[in-house]
Amino acid sequence: MRFHVNQNLFAVHFGYNVNVPRTYGFYSQPMLWDNIEPDDINFVKLTVTEHHKVPDAHAPDTEAKYDGYLLKNDAGQVFANQYPHASYGQTSDEGNRRFAVHITKSGELDKLQEENEKAVFEYYLLSDVLEKIQRGIKDLGEIPATEARYQQCIEKRDLLQNFYNRIVKEFGEKYPDYQLYLEWKPPFKKSVLIWPKVTFHKRISPAKAHEMSKEDIMRDFMSDGCFEIQYADGDRLIIENAEGSYYIDGANREVKTINVYYGEKSEEDGKPVFYVHQTEYFPHTWFSAAVDCFLARFNGGASKATGAGMSLEAITARNKEPEGIVQART
Repeated sequence: MRFHVNQNLFAVHFGYNVNVPRTYGFYSQPMLWDNIEPDDINFVKLTVTEHHKVPDAHAPDTEAKYDGYLLKNDAGQVFANQYPHASYGQTSDEGNRRFAVHITKSGELDKLQEENEKAVFEYYLLSDVLEKIQRGIKDLGEIPATEARYQQCIEKRDLLQNFYNRIVKEFGEKYPDYQLYLEWKPPFKKSVLIWPKVTFHKRISPAKAHEMSKEDIMRDFMSDGCFEIQYADGDRLIIENAEGSYYIDGANREVKTINVYYGEKSEEDGKPVFYVHQTEYFPHTWFSAAVDCFLARFNGGASKATGAGMSLEAITARNKEPEGIVQART
């Protein structure tokens, strides 16, 4: 599945003020012609509310075997992703990342456009847009200086970097509780390539965390896949879903976990870096136990482990056994 129920997603729409009626609300990829940035950048946070199996839009009477979703924004407006039919091109699955206002009655779209000429009714997955821009920045920056197109590529790279910075800045202004993270990693196992990966982490202050219940934190963590408390000095206490490759029992093994750890802020070459301390690992389905550990660390000094986690070897062994094994302390 692409998404899961209760998951939060961020999507974006780029608005161009062109003199063509009723076109503003549709999604357009930015900067495709003449390097023109959009006039507006519109963001939306969507929460997955329903998951369905749906048929192919080109063969609606065939088996319903594709994933379709309904989502809601904070105002309760319903959006659809590959629902009630899934549409795929011969070489494209871009429909998987598009979210359109869910129209159930004839004339609804016309009404939206009549009520507000800048109504947005189609968004695109924000992380995917940012990852593509980052890949473009990287590729353009690697053009050899001996090539005739070098200067043109460098100018385009700088335009893309400035545009990326604008998106990040405006996103941060609208969603100050969320931090955008960019890392480079292989897109699939055994890949020799690396690909940009963008994620969003909810980050709050200790004072705000004290006002939240365990249920509040668990809900946000399960919706976003990560939850952070940031201290005044920049250090962070983090709980997140993770998947890593570890050398266990004589072989490299992929292990899904929930990690609770402390990130100490430092600086290298003028850039912020974080040193990880006292990571505690939990099986990827142990949400309640992991949040209990997170809260115990928050209330007990943050940087010190509680001893509640399991070893990676124990988690790996547990995942092999249908009945599980006795929890092993580390």
